[in-house]
Order: sequence, then structure tokens, then C-alpha cells
Amino acid sequence: MLSNFYGNAAAVETLTEMLATSRIPQTILLSGPQGLGKATLVRRFAAVILEASPADLAKIEHDDLFLPHNRELLADRE
Repeated sequence: MLSNFYGNAAAVETLTEMLATSRIPQTILLSGPQGLGKATLVRRFAAVILEASPADLAKIEHDDLFLPHNRELLADRE
């Protein structure tokens, strides 16, 4: 779920390592300018932890502006 996220590679690597080792802190802070995908990354991370259903995953993908079918929305926002 995190493997096809296009954004902050360091954050993705850190979150992936947390999942692999089952060592997840009670607080994770993601910061940066609007539009970098912080919310999408957090939704994906939570989906993995909560073992989300396919329907839940589809909702996350629908909101992911980095996926090809959403690029027009991103262009409109810019």
C-alpha cells in the first residue's frame, strides 16, 4: 500500500520500517506544505495497520492525487 506512493521517500521508508518491525510509536508527526500527500500517506499507513477492506482502500485511492486518474484534479488545484 505504501509502495506506490510518490512523495517523500524518507517518510515512506520510515513508515515501512515501522510496519516491518511492528514498532510503531504512539505519535507520528508529518509536516510540510499543503499538497505533498501527507494525508494520503497517513490514510494508507492506517489502512495497513487496520487491515482495511477493499472498499476502504478504494476510498483512499480515490482521494490520492498522485495517481494518474486524479492528475487532472491536481492540475485544476494548481
